[in-house]
Amino acid sequence: VTDKAKGGGGGISIAVQDLGGGMGQETLKALTSTHFEWNRKRQWDRIEDQVSYMPARQPFSGIGVGVPLSKLHADYFGGSLQLDSKVGEGTIATLSLPPATHALERIPLHP
Repeated sequence: VTDKAKGGGGGISIAVQDLGGGMGQETLKALTSTHFEWNRKRQWDRIEDQVSYMPARQPFSGIGVGVPLSKLHADYFGGSLQLDSKVGEGTIATLSLPPATHALERIPLHP
């Protein structure tokens, strides 16, 4: 995983890139919808696995709110979240936000 941030008068952009397996266009499109589940095809071998303590160990893993929630926050602050991915090459997630002088919320800005 690598990251890169750049800023200036036009706001800030933060890009995070991985060199994993990447995703196809269908998966990328589904990621922006609410409740996309990565592990929906999980097969259980034992009944014990179904009643494990997985929710206590990973309470938000695989329930499909991460990307939609990140996109919602980016939109709220007047920015954007873009995902670029190629199967077999990896994924780049870029968060872009406008300058703080254009903040939408009513929090005082201090220099």
